[in-house]
Order: sequence, then structure tokens, then C-alpha cells
Amino acid sequence: FTDSGVIDQPAAILSEQNNSTVISCSHNDNNLDVMLWYQQLPSSRSLALIGYGYAKTNPSYEPGFEPRFRLTRKDTTTGALTISKLGLLDSGMVRCANVQQNPASVFANKSETAELNCSYDDSSKPNMLWYQQKDSSLGLILLSYGASSEPFYEDGFKDRFKLERTVVLDATLKISALSLSDSAVYYCAVNPKLDIIAPNVSIIEPSKKEQCKKKITLVCLAENFYPDHVKIKWFVGNKERKNGVATDPEATKVNDMYTMSSRLELPRKAWKKSSNKFTCEVDFFNGAETIKQTKSVNGIDGGYDRASNITLPKVKIHPPSPKETCSQKNIMTLVCTAWGFYPDHVTLSWIVNGLERKDNISTDHSAQQDKRSLMYQMSSRMKITYSEWVDPSNVFNCSVQFFNGEEYITVSNTLSGEKGFNKEETIARRVRNICINLLFPL
Repeated sequence: FTDSGVIDQPAAILSEQNNSTVISCSHNDNNLDVMLWYQQLPSSRSLALIGYGYAKTNPSYEPGFEPRFRLTRKDTTTGALTISKLGLLDSGMVRCANVQQNPASVFANKSETAELNCSYDDSSKPNMLWYQQKDSSLGLILLSYGASSEPFYEDGFKDRFKLERTVVLDATLKISALSLSDSAVYYCAVNPKLDIIAPNVSIIEPSKKEQCKKKITLVCLAENFYPDHVKIKWFVGNKERKNGVATDPEATKVNDMYTMSSRLELPRKAWKKSSNKFTCEVDFFNGAETIKQTKSVNGIDGGYDRASNITLPKVKIHPPSPKETCSQKNIMTLVCTAWGFYPDHVTLSWIVNGLERKDNISTDHSAQQDKRSLMYQMSSRMKITYSEWVDPSNVFNCSVQFFNGEEYITVSNTLSGEKGFNKEETIARRVRNICINLLFPL
């Protein structure tokens, strides 16, 4: 990059791994003693300084480039860069064109506006780039680029920096509200091609849990694009939908790429119709034109599967088993089962004589689904003493809280203790025959 311009450099060089390659460069101004070489890797939009030299003096190199990178100067206007033992990581780009920047220096007061002009003579290279180089750095920071009157700006340069371009070969960079931090060298460059990357578009459907609610949300995700000039729209059928739409105020930059999302809230009944088509349209401006990318999903009849009709649970408390009673242990077990419900949003609790009991209770971690009916079932066990069970005044209640997508509904079952005088008499009266069969099987 010079005021007079680079006039000769190969457009592209292809070479095999472990070979050497030579990149030549020349300009037409004998007053320019310094020649600098920069590298731009595919993964970066900034330029890294390789090295530089004054006329025919020994060049200086930045860390990481010696000894495989070698700068040579035939004379003041002609030089070359030789890269030996090529590897895949050396794949990069050097931009050259006959670029004119006027004036060479600009002075302005604080808070004023400065204008930098740039022109070149090759209309086959429509993309213009502006770089900033601070005194404290030898690297160049990309601040703006584009191939039309609507350029892109990097983060930190969107407010006060404006690139005006009335024709392809001429442009002006205006910096408003100047501050001391704007003091720098600004480079104008051109390139036939920019690293424009269109977004990947996908729609995230509502989760099973969310589909039980009164309203559901579709999420449109535009990922891994550059630059950040995108707009997201939603369509239901062929009509654009604006109500219930929430879109990120701006794209988020992650690892030099951008991501943006938009959410469409719908009534559950709209999602439960397969005839309804929901489309996310992402408009991406690539510097020359707007590219439209769409992704569509259809609703699902009856919800997300054939069991999606809300079904309340059936609840029952099972008394201690005869075998447990015959064992003559002091601890009895009550079992509460909830079954035949859909979806699986339930909470089981035990209440004894009006008070919730939390000790000596074991409940399934989650409801289990029957693969045929698609309905759910769940159980919980409560340990009680023998004396509690043989007291008819004790009331045991299993309460199941079921969420139907809109509200919680309580379904419960109650069981009272059985009358008994003592342990031996109760066992004899209730399970005499069973005990005989268990203790003295045939």
C-alpha cells in the first residue's frame, strides 16, 4: 500500500507443500524507500506484518516469520518475498493495485471531521478496504470495506467512520468527532474478492415440554456468516407475521463470525395443524446484492405425537402386601401409583392426617412411558409403622400434581388404616390362609 501505488504483482500463486515460492512486487515511485509485506490468513480479516526493509539494507522481520520468509530488494521500486518449505498454514493473501491516496497527510482539530480520499484504476477490483495502523502497532486493523455504496464496518468503527463511494474507482473515508485516539496511518486497498460468507439458517422446534403449554415458540437461527448485514422475517403460509416476533437487536460476533436469532410465539393450536407452514427468511447483503435464504417447518397434527391429547392420571394407594404383613416386621409399605397420564409433568406427595410427610419416602426419579400407548406411569413408596397402619383413624393420602399445559390439577387417592387389636390378631384375621400358603407351600 503506497501513495503512488503498487503496479505489478502476481494475482495468485499455487505451489506444492514443502516447495518454495517467490512473490514479486514493484511500484513506480523512487521516493518510497520502505517496502512492507503483510499476510492475511483466511481465518482473519486483519493484516499481519511479515517484515520490511529500507532500499537495499537488510530487512527486519516480525517474530514467527524467520527463517522461512525472506525479503529481497532489486532496487528501490522492485522487491520480492520468498517463502520456503511451504505448509498449509502459509495459505494467505497479499493485495496489490494501483492505488492513489490523497492527500498524503491530513491535520484536523479535535471534534472536527477529517476526509481521506482514495482512487484506483482497475474496475475489475470493486472491493475497497480501509485499514488503520496506530503508532504503537505494526499490524493493520480492518475498519471498513465494500463493493458498493453500502459498505461494511467492523466493530468499533460503525458510529464515527463513514465510507462514501459515488463511483467504483473513487471513495472518501470521513471520520467525525475526531479524538486523539484517531491519530493513525490509514491505508486504502482494493481486492477483486472479499471473504463474504452467507449464513446457515435453521429452525429450532418447540421442545416436548413446551408443547404442553398454551403458547409455543419457534426459533430461527442464522449462524456463521460475515459480515453482519442480515434481516430476519417470519411468514405463516404466504403472509409475513410481525406480531409475536422477537429478534435480536444486532448480530453477535463469535470467532470472527456472526450469529443472530429470531423467535416466533404461536398458540399451541396453530402448531398442532400440519397444514400450517412456518417460514423464516434471512436477507443477507453481500456487498453487492441481497440474498434471501429460507427455512420452513410444518405444524404437526394433534401435537408432536398421537398421544398429545392431555390425559389426567389415575391414582391409587396400595396397602401393605400380605407377604409383608406375614413377615411380622414393624415397618409397613404403602405404594402410590399414578398411570395413564399424558404428558409426564407430575409431582407426587404424601399427606398423613392432613400433614405432608417427607421422611421415609421413595419416589421414581421420572415417569416411564409405555411404548405402545405412549402414556406415562409413576410410583412412590412410603414407609409407616405397624401401629400407624392398624389405627383406622389414620388417613393416608397420595396427591399427584399434574400440569396440563395451562394450570396444575390435583388428583389424589385416600386410604385409611385398618382396624386391629394387636399384631398377632390382625395377621390371623386378615391373612390366615395366605400366611399358611406362604409358610407351608405344597
